[in-house]
Amino acid sequence: MKDDTFDKLLATLSNQLHVTQIMSTKPDFCTKSDNPLTILETMHRRNYDIMPVKENGKFVGYVERDILVKLKQIEPTIQQINLDIVVSADTCVHEMIDLFQKSRFFFVNRANDLVGLVTYADLDKIPVRVWLFILICKFEFLLLQLIKNFYEGSLWLNKLTAKRRKKITDLFDEKRKHDIDISLENCLNLGDMIELLESDRKLRSFIGYTSRNSCKRECSGLDVLRNNVMHPSTSLVNNYDGVVLSKRKNRLQQATKRIESALKNF
Repeated sequence: MKDDTFDKLLATLSNQLHVTQIMSTKPDFCTKSDNPLTILETMHRRNYDIMPVKENGKFVGYVERDILVKLKQIEPTIQQINLDIVVSADTCVHEMIDLFQKSRFFFVNRANDLVGLVTYADLDKIPVRVWLFILICKFEFLLLQLIKNFYEGSLWLNKLTAKRRKKITDLFDEKRKHDIDISLENCLNLGDMIELLESDRKLRSFIGYTSRNSCKRECSGLDVLRNNVMHPSTSLVNNYDGVVLSKRKNRLQQATKRIESALKNF
């Protein structure tokens, strides 16, 4: 069972969706001669932790709000832009998800010129959501194929709660009334499929989980990530935490690899 549609889409997106599409090319900035109280007021009002410093149209450093609050002077608080907080303009948006574990902001370099600023909040933008959406679709599609192939008939149905069984069968009956050609498995949502994976020891073992806890750890939060990605009004980054989104993305990729490997047995 090999369908490389999702892999081709992800490869295409990786080649086309770069950090330049989510960065700010004209971020708010200050200069050495600006009034520090005015800058602080702007940073508080717009909830900025840092602000770039420009001189002669070039980024020359940045100031952090917490330090500026204490010193009330711009020049002594200016920090240098070192290589640890600089990324290439060719960096893919999905790579930025992992990079934000190291820093909450980066300057973007193109041909030895700093051309923009990207912050953790920029992971909320559409290019990142599009890439994650395809990744989640791949996981959901493969998990559905696994369930269809692993179980004989609809034996999986009894492993769900009575409430979910009724919801699924009602949805199936409703769609059949409208002459929609659909299988019972296609009425499962992602939460149902993850529940099957976590609760069925044989299914877990088939794709390489050694225990229910190991399965739950890897699948934890994946349905939340899916729902957040699907609804642009829901933020992926409510608070700065460079670990949560990256860990969920990496666990999603790991779980997908497990399922891909298992499907080769059919």
